[in-house]
Amino acid sequence: SYFQRKDYIASAHYYKLYVNTYMRGKHYAECLFMLAYSEYMESPEPELDQRPTLKAIEHFQLFIEQFPYNEQVEQAKAMQKELYDKLAEREYLNAKLYYNLGDYRGNNYRAAIVTAQNAMNDYPDSKYIEELAFIIVKSKYHEAIKSVQEKILDRSEDARDECYYFLQEHPESKYIKDAKKMAEHLQKIIDNSIK
Repeated sequence: SYFQRKDYIASAHYYKLYVNTYMRGKHYAECLFMLAYSEYMESPEPELDQRPTLKAIEHFQLFIEQFPYNEQVEQAKAMQKELYDKLAEREYLNAKLYYNLGDYRGNNYRAAIVTAQNAMNDYPDSKYIEELAFIIVKSKYHEAIKSVQEKILDRSEDARDECYYFLQEHPESKYIKDAKKMAEHLQKIIDNSIK
């Protein structure tokens, strides 16, 4: 009744109470699924604290592992994927924020690179992979062109290689022209540094 009234916090509480108390009860599978579903419904926007999202993912995973032949497994997997996409979007927004901060109070390009790489490792099936990869390209490019003289060659070579890697991995990307321009500019910087 709490779930039907859209009081998902209360419904999650009572489903969790049942799951923890009656592990062999005849409604255990249903309550475990509904616990995860209640937490799924409580999952906030990507910009907010994602603890409910993480709890929902954990409980969906528990349901899938314990009841692999249940008729609701496909629904659980679909909702779990949605939640993973939300976490990936959060990481994408964080990387984008660091990139937009640029040189403000330090080297935020390095933070953008690390955040984007971690997101790509954590969510390899995300729809944000291309955007995350391009944030890495842009961040390495700006880090290279703004480098001090003793670091410019190494950073430019690294950024150029990242451009070529991006072009190879995403040949149909909408960012192809930008990546090629950056690679050409970086090659000029490398040639001048070697001279």
